[in-house]
Amino acid sequence: VNDLATLIDNKAFISEKTITFANDSHQEILETTQTAVEDKDGTVIGVLGIGHDITKLKQVSDRLLLKERYKDVLINISIKLINLPTNEITQAIYDALEVMAEFTLSDRAYIFRYDFENDFACNTHEWCKEGISPEIDNSQNINLEDISDLVESHRKDEYFDVEDVANLPDGNFKEILQQQKIQSLLVMPLSLNGKLVGFVGFDRCRTKEKYTLEDRELLKLFTELLVNVKQRQIAEKKLQLAENVFEHAREGIMIVDKDVKIREINEAFSRIT
Repeated sequence: VNDLATLIDNKAFISEKTITFANDSHQEILETTQTAVEDKDGTVIGVLGIGHDITKLKQVSDRLLLKERYKDVLINISIKLINLPTNEITQAIYDALEVMAEFTLSDRAYIFRYDFENDFACNTHEWCKEGISPEIDNSQNINLEDISDLVESHRKDEYFDVEDVANLPDGNFKEILQQQKIQSLLVMPLSLNGKLVGFVGFDRCRTKEKYTLEDRELLKLFTELLVNVKQRQIAEKKLQLAENVFEHAREGIMIVDKDVKIREINEAFSRIT
């Protein structure tokens, strides 16, 4: 089509083409410049094409564009989670799991809670792509011994990345993953105030493909967001508890500032005075 357009318009034409080489079937991206060739009478008799290999340049450009898209996804999730009232956070977490799973081409995204006192892990949140079976009901009270490799990596604050589940050593962990049709996975530990409390992960059930550095960074930053959200929930609960104590205590309570000026008193204090 470009050759014909060049012949008709008698103009130079620049385009990108993906070329497959016959000798080894590898592909390169070429930037081609096509110019009409004329005879001495000015009649167009053909097209001259010159190609430049821009494969690496294109890869770098695509990678930079992808990084920008990752940044946009994370910013949008951050704004939503940080600004929402605590009673709306649960749904926002599900929405975030969906956005990240779709963006990283994952079929399933989830959050697990560790219970080290009772030696089990519990699936608390899950998002699944259409056609992928939910596993949250099958992922309650999983014995930590059955996922010991995962737990040990998390105790070291390391992510757990498996490109092909079939290559894992035989055992309960591999069996659990295969029962859930998982082919590749990426799991990141979730810690609160230095204490391991759970993990967040992605599954690929239809393809075997290693997760990228950008995927890991996105998941890591999401775990940090979840920690911030949890800390905010804890702080708000403590504040609410303090307010209830202040309002309903039988004892008189007076709040003063650093200059010892009275800022607030409760009802019991009013009755005393």
